[in-house]
Amino acid sequence: MKSIVVLLHLMRSLLLLSLFTVITPVAGGEVEGYEPLASIRQAAEDFLLQELSAAEEEVEIEVGNLDARLRLQRCEQPLTAFFPPGYSERGGMITVGVKCEGGKPWSVYVRSTIVRYQEVIVATRNLSRGEIVSAADLQLQRRDTALLRGGFFTLPAAAIGQEVKRTVRADTVISHNMLQPPLVIKKGDRVTISAQTTGVKVTMTGKSLMNGAIGETIRVMNLSSKREISAVVTGQGAVEVMM
Repeated sequence: MKSIVVLLHLMRSLLLLSLFTVITPVAGGEVEGYEPLASIRQAAEDFLLQELSAAEEEVEIEVGNLDARLRLQRCEQPLTAFFPPGYSERGGMITVGVKCEGGKPWSVYVRSTIVRYQEVIVATRNLSRGEIVSAADLQLQRRDTALLRGGFFTLPAAAIGQEVKRTVRADTVISHNMLQPPLVIKKGDRVTISAQTTGVKVTMTGKSLMNGAIGETIRVMNLSSKREISAVVTGQGAVEVMM
């Protein structure tokens, strides 16, 4: 009976020791012989800070956690971080690679978040299709540009005078695909065609066969010769033939 009691006490002690070993955390996530997870995350963060230090906007970086069960051989060389193929500089959720180039090489990928704050142009009121944007329609606001699609404006002058392509609601960041150069020539309009060669400038009357904004190339008809030609829109009702 005594031996049975001793055996039960021994089994109870072994069970408690086993439970203690399982639930006791390893300080700092370090396991002897393996690379500390904190070192891997730090390598990813240092790399991102260095790569984004020259950014014009305000950048915030958050490096994600690694699986606590991850076991990678401790590297005898400094860890190297890199952007995997297909990396986008826009920001948002990205992946950073961290690798060991020592005698027992390995690599792992760390999920990270990049937030890019910058002052961008926002509509002060609802803008309807066909409206021409004025200075009063715009204001600068600080936004996370990593979440923006279709481009954005940082200078009001770049948007002022543009035509609204579709309805834009107030407090919306104005993107490039929301605006277009205003039409200064419409199909069927009478236009002045100018051409210059060897110092001589010739003008003639024509008819536009297309809509056109400044800088666009459109087809026009010379009303004297009835000949169709291509010309660049230079202003309201004016086109120029490039000789």
